[in-house]
Amino acid sequence: KDILKMETIGIESKVVLIDSQGQDYTSSLEWTNVISKIKANTTEFIFTTREGLVTKRNVAAPGTTPVEQTVPEMTFKEALKLSYGAVERNGKLYMNDREISPSLARLTVDRTTETAMKNQNVTSVFDVKLRAGMHIEITEMFSDEEVQNNYQFNNWNLIQISEEQNGHVIVRTYVSMVLFKKIDLEIASSYKVVLPNGTHTFPAGQQINFYPMFKITPGTSVKIYAIVPGKEVLIVDRQAGN
Repeated sequence: KDILKMETIGIESKVVLIDSQGQDYTSSLEWTNVISKIKANTTEFIFTTREGLVTKRNVAAPGTTPVEQTVPEMTFKEALKLSYGAVERNGKLYMNDREISPSLARLTVDRTTETAMKNQNVTSVFDVKLRAGMHIEITEMFSDEEVQNNYQFNNWNLIQISEEQNGHVIVRTYVSMVLFKKIDLEIASSYKVVLPNGTHTFPAGQQINFYPMFKITPGTSVKIYAIVPGKEVLIVDRQAGN
């Protein structure tokens, strides 16, 4: 029988097959037609590393027809070992030497896959048996400690502004910005800042500029969260100016 050789860069193309003699030849099959059949007969995995590298794997899984039901059963854990080279150590699963756990990886499934998982009534997602048509996305996350070490508070910048009030000039002190220490990894998409007057979003970076949009006085409670893939992590919780 011919062996399917799957190579594509996401453009229209013909499927290249390998014959019984090991020779490549271009078949008349359109790749777009083949990939839809592959998806229908496999569980699709999409794995995104915390550095942003995305890879996709399709693992054969039992379907509903008599022929499809002859495909050997495989658990989620076994599929990760087979398709991504995951290894198990002391009851924990690792990919690229990083643990895959609820606190370090986000699991996303479609509604059909979620229902199928619940129907299996297993205690661990790693024990879920794959079924054709399932779609599972795994996104690695940085630990809270890693995020906090990456975004360390450095200092407040204070400014004095002369303001007129009731015919008198008053000099007020405001916190114009907060500064962070050297940021090694640009992993936050934005900052969420919680002030007494509400919650506000700022661009991620080495500093957050408050003034003149917000006139924050010393002693004001300020909480800052780094918005990173899969979660938000508290990185500053202190009174402004202190």
